[in-house]
Amino acid sequence: MKRAAESIAVFLRELCAVIRSAALTSIIMGLIICGASSFLILTAGKTATSQEKILSQLNSPTMRTLTILGEKASGFDTGLIGALDQYSVIESVIGMGPIHDYVSAVNPASPKVPGRTLYTTSAYALHVPAAPKNFPTSAISSPKALATIGVSTRSATVREEKTGEEINVIDTKELPEVLKIYEPIILIPRNIEEKQPLSMISVTARTLEDIGSVEKILQQHLAGIPRSQVKIQLPDNISPLKKAITGELIASNRGILLATFIACVTATHIIVWTVVLLRRKDYGRRRALGASRSLIVTLTVMHACFIAMLSASSGVLLTQLWLWFTHNSLPPLSFLGATITALTFMSTLGAFVPATWAAHRDPLMELRTP
Repeated sequence: MKRAAESIAVFLRELCAVIRSAALTSIIMGLIICGASSFLILTAGKTATSQEKILSQLNSPTMRTLTILGEKASGFDTGLIGALDQYSVIESVIGMGPIHDYVSAVNPASPKVPGRTLYTTSAYALHVPAAPKNFPTSAISSPKALATIGVSTRSATVREEKTGEEINVIDTKELPEVLKIYEPIILIPRNIEEKQPLSMISVTARTLEDIGSVEKILQQHLAGIPRSQVKIQLPDNISPLKKAITGELIASNRGILLATFIACVTATHIIVWTVVLLRRKDYGRRRALGASRSLIVTLTVMHACFIAMLSASSGVLLTQLWLWFTHNSLPPLSFLGATITALTFMSTLGAFVPATWAAHRDPLMELRTP
């Protein structure tokens, strides 16, 4: 262990000496790689950011939600919610009862706002309170519902227009994305174990690719209900659009990445060749003093690797700071890590040929060459 530590320390000292002796060429190579990393972040990085935003929008719950309409359909009840929630391809299931009109309890002449019972097993994920046991008439309001009936507070008491039943709205909450199309609305959470008829079920697939599987599952569970009484509304088929956008953005990025990597390899190759030619006597002296070919190759390659890693990281960090200060979108961390890794690897690769050439030169010939 001690000998290994000593060997590593000697190697690091030699590497530092190599870097110091080639300070100018190291700075030039570092500036080139730093500029390349900044260029990639400002071009391909912005494309990757746009791609991530577009795909996140395409993968939004609204784009993955199937709606079943079954007003007064026999067998279309809360039992379906628990049955559908068992499938791994389904992210959430929300059921709603028939629409009822509600008015302010203190001002029956106020405008009407729709209200529906809500049944779901995903109450926490949807930021909807679970069905209360002691106060079964409690409800929540969407942001615009209470304002519609002239209430400025976050809670109020509303009255069902026909039956006169009063509901306590205990809070106002932002609706989940799949329910925003029903704004304004008052939601009355109920337990799915209560066997109650539904007028609508909203089923969200986990991914866009799962929509077809979810549709088949729905058809199986609705097989016992007359088709004239239920209707399945599918989201727009955006899978081809997603593939087209992804393919186009990847293709545009591929050209930028390829050109940048080729430029880095070429620049590193030329610079390392220059260092090798300028310091061939030094390499010959090392070989004459007993340095192995593998040591010469390792020192030369690690020199390029160290400069490339340091420069690529610096370029990424400086560009990220500039984007942050100018309030631009930041590329994903995965892209930043891939940029540093790829530039370091490609630059290191460009140093192998001149390093191998330097290691195989005859030390006596190099020492005799003026």
